[in-house]
Amino acid sequence: MKNGHFFALLRGAAAAPALVLAAWFGSDDACAERFHASGVADYSPGPGVTPGVGFGIVDRILGGPRGAGPTAGSLDVLTLGVGGSVTLTFDAGGRSRRIVDGPGPDLIVFENAMYVAGDPTRCFGELAFVEVSTDGVRFARLPSRSLTPAPVSPYGAINPADVTGLAGAHPTLANVDTNTVDPFDPPAAGGDAFDLAELADDPMVVAGLVRLNDIRFVRLVDILGDGSVSDAEGGPIYDPTGFQNSCDIDAISVIHGCAQGDVNDDGTCDAADAAALAAALLDPADAADHACADVNGDGDVNGEDIQALLNAIGQ
Repeated sequence: MKNGHFFALLRGAAAAPALVLAAWFGSDDACAERFHASGVADYSPGPGVTPGVGFGIVDRILGGPRGAGPTAGSLDVLTLGVGGSVTLTFDAGGRSRRIVDGPGPDLIVFENAMYVAGDPTRCFGELAFVEVSTDGVRFARLPSRSLTPAPVSPYGAINPADVTGLAGAHPTLANVDTNTVDPFDPPAAGGDAFDLAELADDPMVVAGLVRLNDIRFVRLVDILGDGSVSDAEGGPIYDPTGFQNSCDIDAISVIHGCAQGDVNDDGTCDAADAAALAAALLDPADAADHACADVNGDGDVNGEDIQALLNAIGQ
């Protein structure tokens, strides 16, 4: 089909988009793609960390995890420094990519935590908040809870079962260089998994300032774990503190993601994506299965996504 005919079809489909697209292209399923962080929008380390030197080299956090197993911490990490932060992006190869709210966990954050003497109830883990944003300016923080009852020594341990909604509580098991563990499978890969659905009632999300089907930035913020920083319910957060202890981030795996316009997840944005968009338009109630069909990222799958797909193909 010539592009002109395809564009005319899309423009003419505005009134009854699903029926027109489905009749022309047939049917297919919309599906997501998986990827890792590809860029750093901001790195603001805490005291004692020099950007661009040693563990302050930002490239260490890009790509897949390179964990060292349950009882050792990876050295392929970016140190945040006490109270420091890093903001990550996900575009690649000229393609705009975003995280979307799919079924279950949507992303995994890997820190170089380790079990002390192999005991899964005692983990040397340095914790961090996880925040997400659509525009890179306004962020929503994933809700967290820390039940560690008392301060922890510099080389002490926390029980991962006492921590939810924070990065750094579990070791990284996947290593894209040395093993075949799936870095997108939370139980196998290790690290800490996060579900964007936990933010459904966040004021930023309710106001439409952070769109859960259009997350383009993830910010990780180191926590000074001496009890002076609180979790989402106002409780003190404790982790191994002292001697400038701070979290060391290995990688982020995106489980549910989309490249703009690539509704059928074949690596390109072209006429074939119209079939998947048609399937989603015919079944708008099944939003979890059609997150990538929300081409414009406004939270709805409707006729407006046809124009967004047209624009993406035109690029």
